[in-house]
Amino acid sequence: MAARFGAKIIPFGAVGEDDISENDTGLKQELKDRDKAHELYLRVKSEVGRWLAYLKEKRESDPYRNLLSRLIYLATHGFTSEIPTFKL
Repeated sequence: MAARFGAKIIPFGAVGEDDISENDTGLKQELKDRDKAHELYLRVKSEVGRWLAYLKEKRESDPYRNLLSRLIYLATHGFTSEIPTFKL
């Protein structure tokens, strides 16, 4: 459906300069072929699933996930400080 309306696929897990500068004009022709469009759909679905799994794993291992640990961090570092997070 996205191909039918010319919608762009925006990466949401992480955006780097290689993601931003990728040219999508070649995809327009590719998306007219049903098999290639389905292959792209499966690739995008897999990539989205991979990023979601990565983010869930990071959330589970976040030492500041618990409200109490967040409050203790803020109390010791100041309530305007930013709680540390993982690097993408």
